[in-house]
Amino acid sequence: MNQNPIRQQSTSIATASTAFLRPHKKQQSSIANFIHKPMPMSKSKMLVKMIVKEYHPFSVVEDEEFRNLIKMLSPTYIIPSRKKITQSLLPQMFDMTVECVKDRLKNVEAVCLTTDGWTSRTN
Repeated sequence: MNQNPIRQQSTSIATASTAFLRPHKKQQSSIANFIHKPMPMSKSKMLVKMIVKEYHPFSVVEDEEFRNLIKMLSPTYIIPSRKKITQSLLPQMFDMTVECVKDRLKNVEAVCLTTDGWTSRTN
């Protein structure tokens, strides 16, 4: 039996086009697979770290837009007051940092300290 070449061509085109319409069996990866999670740290300590590293004033926690941003990102988080940051959270972070530096320096044979001093005619 000799088949019609036009009919053969149309079936191959139909088969090829339906391949694009079929849904993929692979499941899409979650975005969580691509995000590297930082070391566990309480949110308040992260806030203090942001304030210290970026030279923000402690009053940033009282700024209305900052509060709105935090509420949008984490509605259940209670932003600490400026007083709590300065009297409790910052001293805790300082103590943790001192202990970390002490641990790093336990087995050190030598330490090099440098300073940079200068004067200005306008000062």
